[in-house]
Amino acid sequence: MSKDGFTIFRFAAVGFGIAALFVFLQVLMDQLPPGNSLSFWVTGTFMILCPPSWLTIPLIDVETGTSDFYSMWVFLGLLNAGLYAVIGLVYVRMRQMRSEAES
Repeated sequence: MSKDGFTIFRFAAVGFGIAALFVFLQVLMDQLPPGNSLSFWVTGTFMILCPPSWLTIPLIDVETGTSDFYSMWVFLGLLNAGLYAVIGLVYVRMRQMRSEAES
């Protein structure tokens, strides 16, 4: 794999990791009492870092910890990985254009 391909892969891995961390924290926060301010901050932060998570708004009835919950988040994690891969591709292309302009 080329250096540029590996950079794009790392961006995608970060995107999937963000979604996985969100799932992990959601399972932990399920133990907290409702209305906890930590839950609002964590959810708000991850809604920004994982834009595909906005797709879960109509799916509010999916219970945390069920197989439907995990399959939904695997799909959203893959979408987030794809989004971050596109961001990585744009980063690589901009870096290439900058290096060509300097030469």
